[in-house]
Amino acid sequence: MNEENKNTYTLKPEEELRFEVDFGRSENDSVKMILTQGTAEIFGTEISQMKPYIFPGGSKLAIYTFSGCTLEMTGVTTNAYVASEAPMSAYYDISEQLEKEREQVNLQNPNSCGPRVLICGAADTGKSSLSKILINYATRLKSSVLFADLDVGQGEISIPGTLSIATVNTPIDIMEGFSLCSPLTYFFGYNSPDKNIPHYKMIVERVAEMLEVKTKHNPEFRRGGYIVNTCGWIEGAGYQLLTSIIQTLKISHVLVMGDDRLTNNLKRDLQPTGQENSNITITRLQKSGGVVNRSTNFRRLSRMQKIREYFNGTATKLSYHSIRLKFDEVQVFRVGNNIQAPAGALPIGEQSNFDPTQPREIPIVATLNSKILAVSHANVESEIPVKNVAGFVHVTGVDMDKREITVSAPSPGKIPKKFLILASLEWLED
Repeated sequence: MNEENKNTYTLKPEEELRFEVDFGRSENDSVKMILTQGTAEIFGTEISQMKPYIFPGGSKLAIYTFSGCTLEMTGVTTNAYVASEAPMSAYYDISEQLEKEREQVNLQNPNSCGPRVLICGAADTGKSSLSKILINYATRLKSSVLFADLDVGQGEISIPGTLSIATVNTPIDIMEGFSLCSPLTYFFGYNSPDKNIPHYKMIVERVAEMLEVKTKHNPEFRRGGYIVNTCGWIEGAGYQLLTSIIQTLKISHVLVMGDDRLTNNLKRDLQPTGQENSNITITRLQKSGGVVNRSTNFRRLSRMQKIREYFNGTATKLSYHSIRLKFDEVQVFRVGNNIQAPAGALPIGEQSNFDPTQPREIPIVATLNSKILAVSHANVESEIPVKNVAGFVHVTGVDMDKREITVSAPSPGKIPKKFLILASLEWLED
C-alpha cells in the first residue's frame, strides 16, 4: 500500500464519502481507511475510531455520517468524492417503520409476525446495499432478522449461483461480511434465473418453507421478520418471476429502488382496485446517487473474487486444502440439461420428456477441471434439486488413468456426502 497516496476528508452532518477501488493483482491495490474523528457508518454498520479498515480491489462503498466526521484514506481510489445529498435519512425512516411493526408483534398469537420485506429493482440500483442497511439498523436495535438472498448474479451470503438464508442478530462485520454466519445455502449454479426458471422457482419455494419454519419456531425471528434481496431481472418473464416470488414468500412490504414503472405495475397487479385491505405495502425509494452501472467484466471479476474469498477467506487469509477422490466415491449430477431437442425434431405425435428440474448423472471427465462443484446434503438423487448444500469444492485435476479427481476445499478431511452438483461456475485462480 502506497503511503504517499494519503488523503483526509472532513464530512459535515448527513454527508457521505463515495469511492471505488479498482481490481488489482496485489494487496498494494487495496485502500486503508481510518475514522479519526466523529462517527460514521458503512451500510448501517458503525465504524470504530482509529481502527484501520482495508478495502480490496472491486470495492464500491459509501461512508455516511449523521453527525460529521474526519476520515483518512491511504491508497489509490477512483471517483472519490463527498456527496451532500444521500437517501440515508429515507432509509432510516423505513427502518424505524419496520421496527414499530416489530414492537407490535404479539408472540402469544401464532398469526402475529414481523415485517416480511422484499427489495427489488433493476440491476445496479442499490438493492444489496439497502438490504444490509435495513439488517444493520434492525440488529443495532437488538432485533434479530432473517436475510434471504435470491440474487444468483453476485451472491451476498455465499458464492454466486446460490440462494441463501442467513440468521442475523448482530450488525454485519464490515470486513468479513456474511462469512462469519452459517447460512442455509441452495445451489442453482447459474448467474441468472433465466438459465432454468422452473428449477429457480422450485428453490424459491424451498426457501419460503424454511423461512416459515424458522419464523414459526423461533420467537426472535417471528418478531424480527425477514428481508429478501432479489436479482435485477424485472422485464418480461423476469417480472412474472418477481410477482411469483412476492406471493410465494408471503411478502408484506415491497421496496422498489427508483423505478416508477415497476412500482406502478406492482401496485396494479398486487393491489387490485377495490381491495383496500391489501396485505402488501409497495413503496418506491430513491436510489443513491453513488450507485453506478457495473460493466460485464466488472461483474465477472466480482464473481471470481467472491469464489476466491470462499476458499481463501476475506480479511483473514486462509489456505485451502487438496483432497483426492476416487471416481467410485462420488457421483456428479447436473439439474436439468442445457440442450433440449426442438419440438420439430421429435417423431410425429411424440412429446419431449425433458424436465428442467430433474437431476441427471454425468460422467467424470477431464473437462471438469476448474469447475466449481456443490456438495449436496441429499441422501437420494431425487432430493438433489432442492436440498441445501454442505459447501463447495474446486476441481484442480482429473486423472483418467488413476480414476481420481483432485479438488480444493476450504477445510480438510473427507467431503460429507457423495453427491456433487455441476453447473456453469468455474474458477481460474490466476
